[in-house]
Amino acid sequence: MSGWQGFKAIVNDVNAWALMIVYASFNVGVATISYFLPTLINGLGFSPLASQGLTVAPYAAGWFMVVFQALHSDRTRDRGYHIMLSTATSCVGYIVLAALATRGNSTNMIGGRYFALFLVVGGNYSLFPLVMSWAANVFSPTSKRGVGTAFIVSISNCVSIASPQVYFDAEENFQKGHAIAAGCLFASFLAAFLLRTRLAQMNRRNAETVRAMSEEERNEKAAGSHNQEIYDNDPRYVFMT
Repeated sequence: MSGWQGFKAIVNDVNAWALMIVYASFNVGVATISYFLPTLINGLGFSPLASQGLTVAPYAAGWFMVVFQALHSDRTRDRGYHIMLSTATSCVGYIVLAALATRGNSTNMIGGRYFALFLVVGGNYSLFPLVMSWAANVFSPTSKRGVGTAFIVSISNCVSIASPQVYFDAEENFQKGHAIAAGCLFASFLAAFLLRTRLAQMNRRNAETVRAMSEEERNEKAAGSHNQEIYDNDPRYVFMT
């Protein structure tokens, strides 16, 4: 498969568009929190210098969640459920931020909003390795895999250009911005759920097709693909869910 053939295969693949929705939707959260984290902490009543320092703890928690999710995902050979967990974690964080945005800066409100930032940062950043490795596991052969991952990243990153404009309501402590980000994370969760369901159904259907093959047909396919990659439209291909 040439690169051009790989591109055409990706454009006509529902799995590629589903992964693009997963990536683009959570990328809204990543772009906004990357730009606005010090501002959000400053809105809790801390000085500008203290606000910069207090960004360290959420990112440290985010680092831990990235490593944990990546290791556990590989160990369990699962992508979909881990992505749903991370999107749900970030979505809950944004919901808490939106709910507490206009409740004032009492000690409890400050603690709740600061804790929500841990959920947002950890959930958002742990999605990068999970989603991109899932794309690599879903597409085959190599040319389609290379074009597919570039397709997902290039289109999704265009969303980052507009994402900072989501936080337009500074006078309300970005309540609407948090709500929009929560909606995007929920869309990412839903797309991951639908994609995992689709891939699981495809695996079951492929397994039934292989079982229905005669011994001679299976041997012919094995001989024909000797030292070659199995394409993802081959019934012997197993998608990682």
